[in-house]
Amino acid sequence: MFMQAGFAMVETGLTRAKNVAHTMAMNFLVYPLGMLGFFVTGFAIMFGGMGPIGTMGGFAGLNQEFTINLMGHNFGLLELKASSS
Repeated sequence: MFMQAGFAMVETGLTRAKNVAHTMAMNFLVYPLGMLGFFVTGFAIMFGGMGPIGTMGGFAGLNQEFTINLMGHNFGLLELKASSS
């Protein structure tokens, strides 16, 4: 996370004074957008279908998985939200 601050300082030093605010805002906005993107897509791909293992035993909502079958092997793609019944 602190690398973003370093990149912002380097880029700010290489730009004109009128563009400093835009460069800093752009560098500090990239990190939260990346975290949001990981939360929306990457977490489901990484921990899908693992049940309570994915959240260290606290949440059982990751207990279903969307899989495809290619050449006799199942490949898990995403977690599916468990139905509440």
